[in-house]
Formats: sequence, C-alpha cells, structure tokens
Amino acid sequence: MPRTEIALMKGWRFALDAVGGRPDDSDFKPVCLPHDWAVLAPADEHAALGGAQGFFNRSAVGGYRRALRIGEIPAGSRCWLEFGGVSENCTLWVNGVEIGGQRYGYTPFRLDVTDALRPGENELLLRVDTPIEVDFYKEAGILPYVLKKILNK
Repeated sequence: MPRTEIALMKGWRFALDAVGGRPDDSDFKPVCLPHDWAVLAPADEHAALGGAQGFFNRSAVGGYRRALRIGEIPAGSRCWLEFGGVSENCTLWVNGVEIGGQRYGYTPFRLDVTDALRPGENELLLRVDTPIEVDFYKEAGILPYVLKKILNK
C-alpha cells in the first residue's frame, strides 16, 4: 500500500486557558495555522519579564481542537500525526485517549495515533502549556510547519 499524507492545516479551533483538556466547546474559536496566541494579543507594558518577552503575555495554557473524519484503516497500516513544532509543552489526546506529547517547541515530532482512531468522526485535542522564559521570546502555539496524518503500511 502506498503512503498517504493529508495536510491538517485547516479546521482547528483554539481556546486560551484551556486547562484540564476538556474546556467548554463554546470557548473554542476558529484559527488558522500557524497560530501564536501571544503575538495575536495586544502588547502589555506590564507583562511578566517585559521586553525579554517582547511585552507579550505568553505564559498560559491553550487548547487546540479539530475533528478528523477517516475511513477504515487497512490491516497492517499505522497512522501518525506529525508536527513540525508546538511551543512549548504539549500533550495530544485522540478521542479522549492520551497519546503523548513533546516538551520542546522547536523539535519536529510524530505520534502514533492508530489505536485511538476509529472509522468516521474523531476528535483531536492538543493542550499547550507555555511557561515564561527568561532568555528570549518563544512562540506560543502550533508553529509554522506542516501537520500531517500519515497512513503507512
């Protein structure tokens, strides 16, 4: 079976301070990827660490949700979600099952989601926790890289 890649850049929704992994659905608003919630907020002269963080309030927890419709997964195939980067500490759930995550924002990673997927509608939930950094500004969200679902035998 040939490898199939599907870009998942559209259809994401975001909620700031989405603690606990299951905020109310009405809190989520559509976003375009890449998405950095800190630079989309107004600059704040009283932001923690001020100029070292570009006067952005980036220290928060955000949540990204997306529906994913798939057909049957052929026997012997595996499905991964591949991220070019998520800043900063992230955890992924698929249909309520915790899959894994990544702690560093600039490192590409992929997670095997095969066992959590089901034919039809699926829900992806990505929790992103961005602590304050003291050295330089870092993004807060899904970075500008391709996100894919890969079916591979």
